[in-house]
Amino acid sequence: MSKLKMVLGGLALFGLAACAGMQMPAGGVWGPGYQDEGGSSSAGSGVAVPGPNAQAMSYGEFEQLKVYVEEATMSNQKIDVIVNASQSAYFSAAQVGELVVMLDMKNDRVRVVEAVAERILDLNNPNPIVTKLTFADEKSDVQNIMSEALAARQAEEARLAEEARVAEQRRAEEEAQRAEEARIAEQERQQQAAQQPDNSGSSSTSSSSSSSSSSSSSSAYCCLGDKYNECDSGAAAGACMGFGKCIFDCMVAGGSSCDSKCADEYPLIQQCRAVAANDHMCRN
Repeated sequence: MSKLKMVLGGLALFGLAACAGMQMPAGGVWGPGYQDEGGSSSAGSGVAVPGPNAQAMSYGEFEQLKVYVEEATMSNQKIDVIVNASQSAYFSAAQVGELVVMLDMKNDRVRVVEAVAERILDLNNPNPIVTKLTFADEKSDVQNIMSEALAARQAEEARLAEEARVAEQRRAEEEAQRAEEARIAEQERQQQAAQQPDNSGSSSTSSSSSSSSSSSSSSAYCCLGDKYNECDSGAAAGACMGFGKCIFDCMVAGGSSCDSKCADEYPLIQQCRAVAANDHMCRN
């Protein structure tokens, strides 16, 4: 059972106890004594059963309640719960805190309402809806309840933070796994492409012999950028290969990447390497 729900619901509805004679927003009536779930009533203590559609107390209503509490405590009146059994309102955490401090400073006989029955917590609303309340008369109980509530709230916040951290870590791991799977798939695709036989080998050989005897206008043997490790002749690829990756591999690696695949075109590889060294372009 959450002590946080206890203090938020219990102390809030304790504040409602101070509203003798006031009209409740949802049509419930403030009055002396209380009515419990069985219909019995008694003065001097209270049970509150907020409805499932309980509304937050407005600023004006809260200010009016504070005036009443001020008058009641100055005249040393006891403050008892008076809540309609079917409708109610709740306070925000800030309002609860303000009310508790106000009462604690002015009245040694403050009765703190402690929620003891099952709570119903609306996940869309941080304020619990309490099904039943009883009283704790000792001020020491107040401190215990508030201390336990604070500890419970901190534990809840830590739990939520840990859940968020675990969720973020899981998301990052899944994203990294997807990236690794994509990298492996791309690597396998490249390896398969590199292992495919060059159907234009004979034509490439013949074009290399004619191109090697010509000047830089000859068709250089270059590597297509979109195929990376798959080599095609410059003639087959088109007029210019401006940003192929493999040619730079050839240039930097000293021929280990491409020259072994294209040994019959080695003179053209050298020529292409020289052109690339000049302007980073692989031209016919």
